[in-house]
Amino acid sequence: MVMRYSYRQDKIGTGKMKIFIALEGIDGAGKTSIGKMLEEKLGFAYYATPPQGYKPIRRFVSENAQPMARFLYYMAGNIDTSHAIKDMLKHNDAICDRYVFSTLIPHSIRERLTVEDMLQLFVPYRDHILMPDTTIVLDVEPEEQIRRLTQRNQGKNSSSDRLILENTVLRREFRERYIAVANRFNWPVIDTSGRDIEEIMKEVIEQFPCIKCNI
Repeated sequence: MVMRYSYRQDKIGTGKMKIFIALEGIDGAGKTSIGKMLEEKLGFAYYATPPQGYKPIRRFVSENAQPMARFLYYMAGNIDTSHAIKDMLKHNDAICDRYVFSTLIPHSIRERLTVEDMLQLFVPYRDHILMPDTTIVLDVEPEEQIRRLTQRNQGKNSSSDRLILENTVLRREFRERYIAVANRFNWPVIDTSGRDIEEIMKEVIEQFPCIKCNI
């Protein structure tokens, strides 16, 4: 399967069209920190999934819904996120903290789907979702991931965090799948382990030379 992307690279830096970047990767890799720094330093419009209106039932869905119901909840959030980002792009470059593959990859691992099956699952929705100009996958070593997840939210971990912390096999499979998908689509993978956030930010920006010149 070939993913269809609405690439707009010829417009970057021309003032004619804004860019849309998605940050994907395992829990604890630093997506939120980097996304918010892009907002602060470069003026990106920052958006985190699922959308705000979905969050009141997120815990219930994550802990109680059947697998396909959970998948549809998050995919519906991606569709609404896509529309919100289209509006953002009228005025600003946009950064999305978790997007389509943060729905596809966890579902595929839990349901034991191959990468090909996972991509086929997305086919009915792809015409309803604006795909990013660029996707960056943030990675982190297991020991560092555990430390970050244990410390965040003052130790009050989400059900997703608890699952990752308690299941070594699942933790490894999630990481391997993100890297495999990144390699398939030639996305940059940035290791955030033991690094200062400013250093990571510089590497993220290096993926976009036209942005670097505007810092």
